[in-house]
Amino acid sequence: MGYQQPGIRLPLEESDARLRSALLAHQAWIGEGCDSSLIALTASEVDAFIFLNLGVPACQENCRNRPGEPHKYSSPAAQDKNLAMLLTWVADYVTRDDEFSLKAHRDLFDRFAGPKHELRTAQEISNFHI
Repeated sequence: MGYQQPGIRLPLEESDARLRSALLAHQAWIGEGCDSSLIALTASEVDAFIFLNLGVPACQENCRNRPGEPHKYSSPAAQDKNLAMLLTWVADYVTRDDEFSLKAHRDLFDRFAGPKHELRTAQEISNFHI
């Protein structure tokens, strides 16, 4: 929604317009992502905030086991070539100070006034029901 092609972000104003259009077109929706500036655009529109905060080791394992992403990469080899960079980027999650950081996500979560849940393990996610 906020990217014209993977890894290339649209201007925030255009992302906002696309998000608003999608919200109007659907009665129910789930937003997902790590870009806190996009999450913040819809924070006042949501019924609940669920923060999947599994920690760096689990996220890195998910990166290693992720399925092919042909919309991003020309081949599985091209995707695998990017893995080391992705694992480093995930490792830096707790120390970065950008819109993709734990700090930014924690701030959004803490400021959200409605129902919210922070899930820290795969078991908590499996057991969770709204």
